Amino acid sequence: MSYYEYNDLFLKCQKNGRYKMYTFDVVDSQNNTDPLITKKLCSIMTSLRQKIQEVEIRTDKKILCDELIYYDDLSKTTIVSNIFEKLDPIILGDAVSFTVYSGSISDELIDLLFEQTKIELNIEYSFHKESGCYETNEWVEGQTKYFRGYCFQYLTNKHKKKK
Repeated sequence: MSYYEYNDLFLKCQKNGRYKMYTFDVVDSQNNTDPLITKKLCSIMTSLRQKIQEVEIRTDKKILCDELIYYDDLSKTTIVSNIFEKLDPIILGDAVSFTVYSGSISDELIDLLFEQTKIELNIEYSFHKESGCYETNEWVEGQTKYFRGYCFQYLTNKHKKKK
């Protein structure tokens, strides 16, 4: 089944989903000829993750989802079949996402840290940004709980509708 067949679960879990996914999609990527775009997206995610870990230390609060396999270099991973199920961040084409525990950090702080990271790395792309909650990292539970793969697809589809 397609992700949009689970949109009722997306709406239902926005108030109390256990996880929150943030997605970023390069604006007008069809006209972006930068051959290093994927490498730059990985760099953003690595640096952003470090910033969030610093917030975790300062606040003594668990923010990043530690139930997923973190990777920071696409060339080093051989895991492809379960990208939506186990890997974080998700990097697919010009879209990227990462997962935190719901309610552990504000959207405003994520936006601030993301923009700081872009400036520090001298990345001039504009990004569409979305976020939403989901309930499970396990695809087999996707019939009754909102699965992160559906969430990624739903949020990045919202990006496509923005001009």
